[in-house]
Amino acid sequence: MHDDGFKALSDEDEYEADIEEGAVIRQPCSCGICMKKCCSVKTAKRRLPILQWLPRYNLHWAHGDIIAGLTVGLTVIPQGLAYASVANLPLEYGLYSAFVGCFVYCFLGTSKDITLGPTAIMSLMVGQYCYSESADFRGAYAIVLSLMCGCTQLLMGMLNLGKAAPP
Repeated sequence: MHDDGFKALSDEDEYEADIEEGAVIRQPCSCGICMKKCCSVKTAKRRLPILQWLPRYNLHWAHGDIIAGLTVGLTVIPQGLAYASVANLPLEYGLYSAFVGCFVYCFLGTSKDITLGPTAIMSLMVGQYCYSESADFRGAYAIVLSLMCGCTQLLMGMLNLGKAAPP
């Protein structure tokens, strides 16, 4: 049994019909080790950082966290509205993009040095992509573009491609 949950079958096993001598076939194991690794508490804590810090959260920190949250909220509201107008989208899209990222980051984020919400370059690129379409469909194109980017980032995260880049 390999440590990744697959068992090696050689030509002596029951699948020897089309196997060359010494060849190894990897098939999913049926013992459930893969599922135990995938669905363990350790894996959940690694994938959802909130499960690590929330049990150790001290209520004395709440005062500072509330002030920080209000400060970020008061900063991101006008910023989101401005970037929506840069992207030629309705203003409510700017508000959605400003707050949804923060809510998702509460569960999945671990970096204190990350930019959340819309940025000037992102707004210009979305605006350029959506500007060629009629005004009725600009919002739909922006939503599809955001969904595609989010799916790509989710896939990259699931494949641990963040570890492929040098620090």
